[in-house]
Amino acid sequence: MNILIVDDEPISADSLTSMLDWDALGISDVMKAYSMKQAQQIFEKCPIDILISDIEMPCGSGIELMEWVRAKDYKTLCIFLTSFSKFEYASRAVKLQIFEYLLKPVEYNQLQETLTRALKKVQEEQVQQIRQLQGKYWQDNRKTIMQHFWRNVISGKTPSTSSAIMQTLEKEHISTGIMSHSYWILLLRSIPDMEAAQWPTDLWSFAINNILEETFPGGQVIGEPRQDTWILQDTGECSREEIQSRSQTAINALSMALPAEFLVFCSSPCRIEETYSVCSSLQHKADLCLSVNGLFLWMDRPYLVAQIPEFSAERWNNALLSNDTELILEDIDSYFASTKGCIIRRDILETLYHQLLNCVYHCLEFYRIPLNTVFQNQPDSYNIQQIMNSVTSFKVWAEVILNTVSMKLSLSQSLCTSPIINAVCKYIRENLNEDLSRTVLAEQIPMNPDYLSTLFRQEMECSLVEYITVERIKAAKHLLLSTTLPVSEIAIRTGFQNISYFTKQFKRLANQTPFQYRKLKPKNNTNKT
Repeated sequence: MNILIVDDEPISADSLTSMLDWDALGISDVMKAYSMKQAQQIFEKCPIDILISDIEMPCGSGIELMEWVRAKDYKTLCIFLTSFSKFEYASRAVKLQIFEYLLKPVEYNQLQETLTRALKKVQEEQVQQIRQLQGKYWQDNRKTIMQHFWRNVISGKTPSTSSAIMQTLEKEHISTGIMSHSYWILLLRSIPDMEAAQWPTDLWSFAINNILEETFPGGQVIGEPRQDTWILQDTGECSREEIQSRSQTAINALSMALPAEFLVFCSSPCRIEETYSVCSSLQHKADLCLSVNGLFLWMDRPYLVAQIPEFSAERWNNALLSNDTELILEDIDSYFASTKGCIIRRDILETLYHQLLNCVYHCLEFYRIPLNTVFQNQPDSYNIQQIMNSVTSFKVWAEVILNTVSMKLSLSQSLCTSPIINAVCKYIRENLNEDLSRTVLAEQIPMNPDYLSTLFRQEMECSLVEYITVERIKAAKHLLLSTTLPVSEIAIRTGFQNISYFTKQFKRLANQTPFQYRKLKPKNNTNKT
C-alpha cells in the first residue's frame, strides 16, 4: 500500500510525513510532491492507492489534480486538506468522489482515524476488483475451465473421491452443486480411412467438436486430436431416448463430413466420482468391439455378438487357384451382411485374417511363388493394425491381397514346363522323405544328372536343391498347422535328418521358426451372444 502527499508548502508536506507511524498503518511507501506537475509525474510512474492533497496550490489546485486523476481513470482514494471552508470546494469534491475533506490544521487523531478508514476502503475495493476480475476470467474461460476439470476426472488425474473432486471444484471456482448431478457418459470412436491422412489434425478435431457441441447442447465434449472423444450430458437435461436419438444424429452428420466410421458407446447414468471407472470400462469394451459405421450401443444392456465364421478351406483354395476371387469376397460380404445389428469382436477379424492368409500361402506355395513378391512394397495396405481397425479396412485389404495373388497365379500358370521337368517335380513331391540326390532323380527319367540339373534350372529358374528344400518346407508347414506332431518328427517326415538344419532352412524361407509358424493356426473360439 502507498500514499502520495501533495502540498505546495514543503513544511506542511514534511510535517504530515513525520506525523504518523506509517508502518503501523500498513503503508510501506510514502511519497511527496510540491506541485500538481510533480504529482502527475509520480502518478505516471506508478499507481497511487491514497492521495492527500492541499486544495489551493499555484500552477494547479488539488481539485484540478483530482479532475486529471479521474480523467485518467486512476483508482485512487483522495483526502483533501485546506485552510478554507468554501462550499464551492466541497461541492466539487463531492462530484469527484473525494473520500474526505479536512480543514487545516489537522489533528493527529483525526488524520489517524481518517487514514484508517481510507485504508479499509482501499482494501475492500481491491478485494472487490480481484473478485470482478476472477468473475470475468471465469465467464471468458468457462468452457476451457470445465473441459480441463472433466479431462482430469476422466483420465484419473483427479482422484475419484468426493473430497478430492470437491477440492478441485472449489479451487477452480466451479459450483459444487454438480456433485449431486448424474451424467450420461458417451464414448465416440472414430475409425479413419486412408483419405483421413490428408486432413489437418486441427481441422479434423474442429469438425468433430463442432458437430458434437451442436448435437449435445449443454454437454461437455472432451477429446484429443485423432483419439477417442467423450461426451458428458447431465441426465436432468436429456432422457435415455433423447441420448440415443442425438447420438444417431451425430453419427450421421460426422459420417457425411469426415472420411471415417463412427461408433458410439453409452453408459448408464453415473455420478462424478464414478466417472473414471465408468470411462475405463467403456474404453475396454470398445477396444474389443468392431462394427460397421453408425452403430450405437448401451453398455448396460445385453447385445448380440456375431458368431465366428466357418469357411471351407478347400472351397477357398480351389477358388483362388481357379482365379475366382469373387467367390471368396462374396463369402466375406455375405457373412458381414448376416451380422447386421451384432457386435463384431476383434477376434472375429483375426480369425478371418488367418483363414485368408492360409489360403493365400497354400496357393502361393503350390506354384512356388515367393511370399515377398506379394507382400513387399505395400506396407500401408498390409499393416496389421490398419487391417484390424474396422470391417471396412479388412474388406479393403482382402480385396487387394486376393487380386494381387490372383495376378501372380495367372502369370505362373502361363509359364508351362516340359513333361520331363513335370515328372521330376511330381516325383519330388511324392518322395520328400527319401533320398532326392541328382543321381536318384536322373535315374527316374532316365537322364544324365548334369544335363537334368541344367535343364531344371533353365525351366524352373532355381536349382534342384532349392526346389526340393522349398517343397519339404511346404509339406512341413502343412503338418505344423494340421497336426500336433512334434517338430522333430515333422522334420524327419519331410526329409530333414538334422533338426537344426531343418529349423535354419524353415526360418530362411518362412521368416520365422517352426514353433512361431504353428501359432498361425486359428483358434476355435466359442461363439457368444
